[in-house]
Amino acid sequence: MAFADLSSSSFAPFEGIRILLPGTLAITLYGAIVATYAPSAASPADNTLAAVIAALLLGLVLLYLDVPAKAAAYHSPDLPSRELQNWSIDSRPYNGAVNLYLVMLDVSFPPTIRSRALYTGAMFRIGFEGIYLVGLGSIGVLLTGGAFPEAGPARGATAATKWVLWAVVIAHSVAFFCSALAWFLHRRQRYDLRETFDVLKRDIADDFSLPEIAFLLLFPAEFLAWFVFTHKVFPGIAAVAIPAAAWAILFYRGRDQKENRDQPRRPLSPPGGSFLYGMACAFAATEAALRTGPGSALTTQAALGWGFASLIPAALIATRGHERKLIGSFRTQTTWMRMNRDDLVAAHKLRPTSPLTRPK
Repeated sequence: MAFADLSSSSFAPFEGIRILLPGTLAITLYGAIVATYAPSAASPADNTLAAVIAALLLGLVLLYLDVPAKAAAYHSPDLPSRELQNWSIDSRPYNGAVNLYLVMLDVSFPPTIRSRALYTGAMFRIGFEGIYLVGLGSIGVLLTGGAFPEAGPARGATAATKWVLWAVVIAHSVAFFCSALAWFLHRRQRYDLRETFDVLKRDIADDFSLPEIAFLLLFPAEFLAWFVFTHKVFPGIAAVAIPAAAWAILFYRGRDQKENRDQPRRPLSPPGGSFLYGMACAFAATEAALRTGPGSALTTQAALGWGFASLIPAALIATRGHERKLIGSFRTQTTWMRMNRDDLVAAHKLRPTSPLTRPK
């Protein structure tokens, strides 16, 4: 088998996109928030060069932190480095299975598989960071409009503004039910009707325990009712912050599966993620719809823009296209590795694991 030559040019486009897009998105969101609530503050539109430099610096910081690589999706049992751990080979000369996999990816994998691995990895990271940037930004703007209706310049909300915000509430409710229906149909392809409902119950139990379900349903609803009748800031913030924080943590960490050595952490199911994120957005939009008025900075156009922006992460959470492509790339790589195991072992001079070095 002839291994592919390593070309640095194949890495440059993906790393460039990985830096540029998240940084640009962050700066664009900052500019939109400033335009909504603080038009007199420094804006990217005031200095294009400074905005470009800031976008590049933010992109580099996000690349350095590489938070998505620690998310639950990277605990997939299909990870190529996990495949190497099952080969009973000594990876210590390469400082571990992960580094050994990266060396193989660089010098041994076919160009098409390597390019797909780099592409899907970059797209997953961009999609994951985009969900958090746009999602939390939208929630924050809508929550500010409800908890602090007089923040920013008084542009005067109209009845149309309120209708737009109520439409955002309905849209997030519809997005959740569509996510649940799509997940049901996905499960239905493999099981009969009774088994499908049993599997869905197990999925819900894997996502949330009964005390967690009670907490996430009751407390935000009670705080929202408190806010509706009193318009106090604390319950308004708490009603949104609880589901938003739960989503931000669980969507990243997933749920522990200590008994499963192949996948110690699993991502939330699409309906689970849609439920938490949709609740936070719907409650924030509800509060904004109740409190916007003549002194509000949220115009109809702003409400429409931020409401639409909040639905983009909802669609990504429900469909998980970036995650499915990443897992598909993992499976392609592990399949190719199994087909070419003997050649890879010989090319990288790998030795069997001795009883003294074999991990317990």
